[in-house]
Amino acid sequence: MLKLRVKSFWKALCRDARGITFVEIVVTLIVAGLLVGSIPPALAAIVRAQTSTQERRIGEVLTRSEFEYIKSQPYRWGNTSHPYYDRVPALTEDYRVTVDAQPVYPDTYKPILLVDDPVGDLGIQQITITVYGYHLLSEDPQDLKPLMTTINYKLCRTEE
Repeated sequence: MLKLRVKSFWKALCRDARGITFVEIVVTLIVAGLLVGSIPPALAAIVRAQTSTQERRIGEVLTRSEFEYIKSQPYRWGNTSHPYYDRVPALTEDYRVTVDAQPVYPDTYKPILLVDDPVGDLGIQQITITVYGYHLLSEDPQDLKPLMTTINYKLCRTEE
């Protein structure tokens, strides 16, 4: 009995007639609505991914440039940061770079607190470079977010 009803339903649905049925119209509207509704979120996800990739790429370029510049400078003794290791200017005004140099113990790489240790700097510094960028989704133009923080070390290679 159920088989007969299903068969007659499909026969009525697919009948050879001039117009289209109400069910066909509803199915078409649902499919069109799903397709149109999925396009804006997909485009937004693509834009976010591209922005994130671009920020990461620019952060890497700025970090590499800064580390190369710092490595080429003479060793500065003590807990130093800007202006001792002058910063390379950013590519655009949308990015800021900060540099911090902290003396560390050569065996543990833990920071040396110059107040506690009278010897002070032992000839190795931990250089921390942080790249900041303006947050594109923020309404405040002064809203900087950290894009990348990189740590490397600088050694005193000559006796001064």
